[in-house]
Formats: sequence, C-alpha cells, structure tokens
Amino acid sequence: MERLKGLDGIRGILSVIVALSHAYGHYTGWDSGIYPVRNASYAVDIFFILSGIVLYHVYHERLKKDETNFYEFVLIRILRLYPMHIFCMMLIPISLYISAGVFYPNWIQNVTPHNIFGDILLMNSINVGFSLATNQPSWSISVELYAGTLTAFICCKSRIMPYLLAIFSVIIAFCFSIPPVGQGKAHVLLLNSGIVRCLFSMSLGIISYSVMKYFLPSIIKNILMVRLIALIGFGVILITSFSVTLTPLTYFLITFISAASISINAVIGVRCLNFLDSRYFLMLGKRSFSIYLLHTPVLYLFLRCKSENQISNSILAFLLIMLTIFLSKYTTKYIEHPFISFYHQKVHQRR
Repeated sequence: MERLKGLDGIRGILSVIVALSHAYGHYTGWDSGIYPVRNASYAVDIFFILSGIVLYHVYHERLKKDETNFYEFVLIRILRLYPMHIFCMMLIPISLYISAGVFYPNWIQNVTPHNIFGDILLMNSINVGFSLATNQPSWSISVELYAGTLTAFICCKSRIMPYLLAIFSVIIAFCFSIPPVGQGKAHVLLLNSGIVRCLFSMSLGIISYSVMKYFLPSIIKNILMVRLIALIGFGVILITSFSVTLTPLTYFLITFISAASISINAVIGVRCLNFLDSRYFLMLGKRSFSIYLLHTPVLYLFLRCKSENQISNSILAFLLIMLTIFLSKYTTKYIEHPFISFYHQKVHQRR
C-alpha cells in the first residue's frame, strides 16, 4: 500500500516534543519556564488526527468489503497499542524503586488494587471507575484504544459518520463547557475532554483525508495555493505547541487547519516539508510510539540524579530523552514489531 508522505516525520517530532516537555517538567519544575514549549499536550490531538488518517487509509476498503471484521479490527488495535503499554507499566514501579526506594511514591495518587487493575486494562481515562495512569502518557492510549478504535471502525464503514461525530463532539464540548486540554472530569455519557478530543480529531483527520483524495484533480490544478495551506498548517501545529492558549473556539479552528495541512501533505507531498521524510525523521516516526510510552520509566529511573542546579538538571533531562530515543530502537524491534508481525502471519496463513 502507498505510504503517506510526512506522517512519520510529524509523529516523530511531536513524540520528542512531548517527551522533552515531561523531562523538563520532572527535572526543572513544571513552572520553571526553562523549557519553551507551553502546550505540548496538543501533540496528542495531532496523534489522534494521524491515527484517523492512517486507519482510514489502510482499512477503509477492507472494512467496506468485509475483508476485515470488527473483531479482527479490535485485535489489530490491541496488538498495536497494548504490549508496549504493559511493558512500560511494569517498568514504572521498578524505576521508582531504584530511584526513590518505593514502588509508588505519594505523588503518584490513587494507587489502589482497583485502579491498578484498571490501569492494566488501559481503562484509566475513559470514565468507567478507574483513575490511575502510572505511565503518564498512557491516558491518551486508553482513549485511543477504546473511543478511537470504535470511531475509526464506524467511520470506515459509513461515509457520513465522521461528519456526524465531528459535529457531535463540537456540540457536546460547547454545551457542557468541556475544555480543549487535559483529560478532564466526566461530564455526560462518560464523556471527558480526552474522549471529545479523540472523537473530533480522529473524525476530522478522516474527513480531511477523504476530501483531499476525492478532490485530488481540482487540488492539483491549484497546487501552489494548496501547498501554501499545508505549509502554513504545519507552522500552526508548531506554534500551537509552543505558545497558543487554547480556547474551545481556537482549538476547533486550529485542529481543522492542522488536519487539512497533514492530509494535503500526505496526499500530494509539499516540497518544503520533504524533510519530514528524511532518514532521521522517519526513524523518529517509526520509534515514536516507543518514545512516547518509554520516556516516563526512563525519567523515573534517574530521579535520584536530580540536583539543585537547574543547568545540570536541564542537561540531564535532555540526555535522558536522547537515551530514550536510543532505547526505543530495541523496544520497537522486540516489543512492538513481534505482535504486529504475529497478526499479519496469522492473516496470511488463513488466506
């Protein structure tokens, strides 16, 4: 299947931005002002957009032709998301015990057998009675596994569903004042900020990608303008990560621009964004999921090395993310890929 342009590079860049944000937060203080990125959490919404585009690109035809059923689709998502989650979740208490002498320090709240069970099942952020994410970034994986899998499936099966879900998420967000950042508390029908963001971003990614494919001949006729839109959109993504204060209105507008930019580049390619497909950024993209989940246990492992000197803390935070990128080569190869390959081997044997 044709590889979509730029997606791996964007995913890789944003995974490093998130990891660095957490690193500087833990090692220099969340309000120290040393790390310039102020809105790294918006990267999660871009991850949702990317997931929507990729899943639609790969499974739309298969699901429409019933070559893949719901059970198989869910299994694919579990094998993609779950193994790395479990691996890193097991590393968290080990890292904390080495650095702090206890498996779960007091600053990790709501550590109970009940919540640990929910964390194991990745139900920590979908408002079903569990409130513990021992691995900080896993909240978005929880949302993507459950809400995201269902969203992608129904959007691939029905052309109208991504539009309905996008409209629904906007209405819910404004009616119940659901904020465009954070996971948020439960509001109604088990909805929180994370779930609404997932519904909107994934459905918008699918809408923008399918529209770009459908109107490709017209787009090519206006190629310079379209490429300019893509370039501006990429800049908007970076600027939003660094400094934009998101209100519900600006969030929906910026996410629309981001989805359009990513889809344009994915479909036709934009010369100024060709660096996203360079060797280094492709490497980051391939390792992005490992980088995203692995950086927390790596950061926890070296908390004992934190000092009163903010310069040394800053250097240490940076070096730990470089270490995470290095280690992600092996978790990608030995944790992620075997489960993905296992499924594809089974499918090949069955056919």
